[in-house]
Amino acid sequence: AGAFTARVVWPHGLSAEGGNADSICVVLEYDADQDGVGDYVALMTGDAEKEQLAAMIGEGAVGHVDILKVGHHGSRNGATDDEMQVLSPQVALISCGAHNRYGHPTQETLEQRDAVGAATFRTDERGAISCVFMGDAVVVRCET
Repeated sequence: AGAFTARVVWPHGLSAEGGNADSICVVLEYDADQDGVGDYVALMTGDAEKEQLAAMIGEGAVGHVDILKVGHHGSRNGATDDEMQVLSPQVALISCGAHNRYGHPTQETLEQRDAVGAATFRTDERGAISCVFMGDAVVVRCET
């Protein structure tokens, strides 16, 4: 039961340079009781960085979210402290490889998530991660 909607909020067009600024960002809403009001909101950011996130927030395309797929594998360019305060996710998902050469996620990124009270789940530590909507709660399931 329930209904999902997906809304692409970034990019508005593709740049000639391509790259992270062209990452497709999607807001997912789950209406558990099908009353027309989203009960849970998730933002999937791909490799988008803080400039793109600032634009999405500034345009009103996204605000508070329950789940955030952290941008750019948890690099320091993924979000500012102010952006994290606006989003204030309950759950932060970071997709990164174990022992990657970039040092992702950065300590700064992890501290930003802690500052807003987000429970952080990382693929380098937990393997595949999924979020299941169970009535009035989001259940996070991890491979390990």
